[in-house]
Amino acid sequence: MTDLQSLHEDHQSRVVRIQRDMESIIPSSEKLDLDLRNTKNRYMYFQELRLFVENLVEFLDVKFPILEKLESDFQNLLIEKSEFYMKRIADDDSDDSTLFCNVHLGADDGGTQNVDEFGRAISASSLANDVIRQNRRQQRDRRRTLRLQNRMKIIDEEEGFSTDDELGEADMKEFLSKLDEISYYRTRLFENVVDEFKSMTLVKSKFDRWKREFYEDYSKAYGELSLPDVFEFYVRHEMLLWESFEGHSNFNDMEWFRILSGFDDVNSGEMRTETDDGKLMNKIVEKIVLPRDFASAISKRLNNVIASIERVPEEFCFKISEISLDVLRARDRYFWRKYKLLHNLILWKGHLSEDVLRPLAIEHLIDRCLLRVLISSPTDASKFEKLLNITPSEWLSSSMLERIARGAAGI
Repeated sequence: MTDLQSLHEDHQSRVVRIQRDMESIIPSSEKLDLDLRNTKNRYMYFQELRLFVENLVEFLDVKFPILEKLESDFQNLLIEKSEFYMKRIADDDSDDSTLFCNVHLGADDGGTQNVDEFGRAISASSLANDVIRQNRRQQRDRRRTLRLQNRMKIIDEEEGFSTDDELGEADMKEFLSKLDEISYYRTRLFENVVDEFKSMTLVKSKFDRWKREFYEDYSKAYGELSLPDVFEFYVRHEMLLWESFEGHSNFNDMEWFRILSGFDDVNSGEMRTETDDGKLMNKIVEKIVLPRDFASAISKRLNNVIASIERVPEEFCFKISEISLDVLRARDRYFWRKYKLLHNLILWKGHLSEDVLRPLAIEHLIDRCLLRVLISSPTDASKFEKLLNITPSEWLSSSMLERIARGAAGI
């Protein structure tokens, strides 16, 4: 009996131990089940992410060459328009300077010559050029009249100061036709594309989830460094028809800017909380919006501007010997064009080296152009005063400063 009782107690103690072991195993089993589910979900997620990235790369490989072709077409269109305007300005300068500068073409050889109202010899080629210049003057006057009519108000503006950047009807029609064609093919870039690639927001959400749920893997894979390459296509697509100096739209109005700067809905005031959005924005701007190639293009344009200013001959311009209304208008147009160029050039003070700006402004524009035009008339004190007001005094030598100040005083 004693042995049976002892055996029973032993069995009971074993049962208690087994129950305790089972109680301790249940949480471990639940944890293993949870880990198994998480591992399975993790595997499924990364399989989906891998497939998404592969499809995204394939999508970009197909669409990027098309986008780059459209960008090239648009840039060529802008260059063509810019060169047209530059040629028009050069023609206007040539026409006006020819009219108001009394340049003698040679000594009298005793023979009979055709001469103009200033006593200058007229050759057959100069007669043809005069006809061309006269036609250009008439076209210029018509464009200015049309500009004033379109503004629907009287503007107290000097004639040469008005920006003559209107295209003729035929040229404008051709320009808009090419622009519409580029815009049409731009909208077709997302045709036959699955929905998850049509929106930058959807693409970004994939990487946001990766970062949020698997941050360690995200960091090890350098996910942050890949984002500018991922978003480059979408940013460039939206900015394709954007002209930086035309003022058609601001960055704040662009979808890519709102997404990357942290705003889902700019009107609702709801703000995203990702702290790395600012860093991402900086990388996007540096890599895509203002790449080194863009800086090189700006430098090239600046060099072209410098070259165009430096082409003004040192012997330009002689004093006007005879005054007429056409001559005075031509001289004033030329003056105000160069004055406007000087004003715009000075606006870059603080952004570009003074070693570049100062010689252009002082030597080439003021000394070689503007002052020589003003010397031709003793009654232009107001022009001297305007010149004095916009030019940084530290750029002027004491003799030039005194010269302009005396002119402004009418001395």
